[in-house]
Amino acid sequence: MRTINEIAADVAFTSKSKSFGVDATNIDQKLLLVVSEVCEAQEELRDGRGLAEIYYNQQPCDCEVYQSCEKCRNPKPEGFPIEIADAIIRLLHIGHALGIDLEHVIELKLAYNKTRPDKHGRKF
Repeated sequence: MRTINEIAADVAFTSKSKSFGVDATNIDQKLLLVVSEVCEAQEELRDGRGLAEIYYNQQPCDCEVYQSCEKCRNPKPEGFPIEIADAIIRLLHIGHALGIDLEHVIELKLAYNKTRPDKHGRKF
């Protein structure tokens, strides 16, 4: 099984190969894209989709060679789980681009969270 940092490196490699970049000058925009993915997850629920439902967006393609068309053979997955994955992928990309050891900081935060009181003293 791959580590979080290995997955983050893969995300960064794929993003770079598709001409997407993250740096200190556009971090605010990239963070808002994380928020947009979470909003898209919420829209899936508002549209009546199930929490675990994954479906495929089969956009009509104007190709004449369905069997060899990459777009036709690999339709875009959609749904709440996909949008959550998109948000995580964007966060992994940001973390990797900024040189954050994501595994280390996640472990730090998990350890701290175990010491907190129920609901952190709040009612909700």
